[in-house]
Amino acid sequence: MVLILHNIEDPRTPCGGVESPGHYKGALATSLGFADKTVTRTQALAHCAQTRNGLAIAYEIVFSPPHSWSIMWGLSESDTVQLMEKAYVAAIDRTMKYVEEQLSYTRRGLNGIRQIDASLSWAQFEHFSDRRERPDRHTHIIIDTTVHGSDGQWSQLDVRPLRSNAEAGTFQAIFESAIAAYSSQMVGLAFEERAAFEPGDKARFEVSGVPDELITNFFGRSVSSWQESDWQVL
Repeated sequence: MVLILHNIEDPRTPCGGVESPGHYKGALATSLGFADKTVTRTQALAHCAQTRNGLAIAYEIVFSPPHSWSIMWGLSESDTVQLMEKAYVAAIDRTMKYVEEQLSYTRRGLNGIRQIDASLSWAQFEHFSDRRERPDRHTHIIIDTTVHGSDGQWSQLDVRPLRSNAEAGTFQAIFESAIAAYSSQMVGLAFEERAAFEPGDKARFEVSGVPDELITNFFGRSVSSWQESDWQVL
């Protein structure tokens, strides 16, 4: 997973320059009546609060399953793909539920001494290939940091829990555990831990039966198929 602060005036779009529409999600979107409404990436960032120098005050989580999972998803029959899709969506939902229930706070009092619960919204964008047209099921989630506190007041999200969880790999652990569990239950897939491709990298979590040779043929030796180079400056 990746967290990025975006410049709203930066003319970059992910995944080959194609701006696919997404949908609003989250408890705040539901309570205000715009959950599941269609939104573009540009619109989502434009609706976020901005700094004086034009930065959109929004954070992004990028969900990307193991390479072996994406290969199976891209090469399987339609019935299997539908089940894998359900498992993938369920894994994202579980991870975002954790974000809402455990990481959604804002601050009150002098110097923000008190932390209170808050409800938030996000724009969710689904992608099915990378910029090289390889099968790569992944999701971009843009979190609006303007939140509604449990006291009824509007303010900014306390992003420190979000950052610390991302840095600690908590999102990755929850998502990988969930996608393995749901893929096992719904599709019958088994997963295994494998050594990292490169020294110093973390061990990989892959679908059993998908050889590393096939993974490197599709994606090379990178741990994640999404990286900063997958953005295009238009």
